[in-house]
Amino acid sequence: MNKFERFEDIEAYKEGCCEGFERDLRQEFIRFLFIAKGSAGEVRTQLYIAKNLEYIDAKTFDELIDKAKYVSSLIVNLIKYLKKR
Repeated sequence: MNKFERFEDIEAYKEGCCEGFERDLRQEFIRFLFIAKGSAGEVRTQLYIAKNLEYIDAKTFDELIDKAKYVSSLIVNLIKYLKKR
């Protein structure tokens, strides 16, 4: 993984607007990444509700749920990377 100096350089941010980058300490940034990961899980819950209430169709649901899972995996990988450093 390349070094990043701006939050706009982080793939997880590009995909899911990862929060907390402006924090001064790595541990604090990691804490906010866990919050962002939790938010991705909440989005998935809301997608299930929207599908069950027929606010979105199955195709839209599948696309959005895959995107939410992808963003969550990017955040997890970023957390693992930061913990190793």
